[in-house]
Amino acid sequence: MARTGLERVLVVVPHCSEHVPYDIAVAMLGKERVTAQDRRDLERRHFLESDPYTDQLFHLAGATHMYATVSRFVVDLNRAADDTTANGVVKNTDFAGNQLYPPGARPDRTEQRRRVSRYWTPFHRQIDQQLGTGSFDLLVDAHSMQPTGPLLGPDQGRPRPAFNLGTLGADDGECVPGRGWVSLPAAMARELAARLDAYASDLLERWPADARRVTLNEPFSGGDTLRTYCDPGRDDPVAGIAIEINRALYLDARGRPKWPEIERLNQAMRALVADAVKAVRTARPAPM
Repeated sequence: MARTGLERVLVVVPHCSEHVPYDIAVAMLGKERVTAQDRRDLERRHFLESDPYTDQLFHLAGATHMYATVSRFVVDLNRAADDTTANGVVKNTDFAGNQLYPPGARPDRTEQRRRVSRYWTPFHRQIDQQLGTGSFDLLVDAHSMQPTGPLLGPDQGRPRPAFNLGTLGADDGECVPGRGWVSLPAAMARELAARLDAYASDLLERWPADARRVTLNEPFSGGDTLRTYCDPGRDDPVAGIAIEINRALYLDARGRPKWPEIERLNQAMRALVADAVKAVRTARPAPM
């Protein structure tokens, strides 16, 4: 296979799956048994509230990919294992505040720990093993976002930009007070934001003139994936970037995919990530 320049990129896609294991579907639907149609309907709802088609949007030839195998409403792979908040690792509602379980069926702490052990821990063990080989220069945390901030979002009711790049920093890419580090240097992040605007210019021709196109760290600065694996205190830290694509760019009003736009976005992601990994390698200090 021809080299693409992305061989040292690890792409983590934590919310691409709609799969709900049968026992959890039973709990969510409050039935002793669920039909195939029950399950399809449930998984369709989860799919549209997860990050639909991100496995295709971020399929980067040559890179190594880590794809979620269960819905984020089974367990959220981009949250800390001990995050028991409303939007934590095991959720009780969707992002609109709708209950995921009938009364009395919410997962208790024992069930939460079981799901973390069964789904979260193996996924993150694989990321650890991959990064422990020293074979990667860049981690891409791949997402999509709703066009408007939902009830449980950090930007409730506000329109979102076309793209958001997260580096755990402020909206100019610099460190936020108290953290002391970002997952990519600020100047590099700002340059990548400008390049993404150019790479996707044809897709943004119909974007509202007064709407934000590409933002840094707003509304999202990055989740637990970046915080864990880009931490300079680790033995094997890696540079990283979280990428959020507004679903209005590739889904119609009924949630159906617009395939030409998905292909164009994939091309833009390949170009952007190639630039990012090249910049990271160039910025690395020369060996003594």
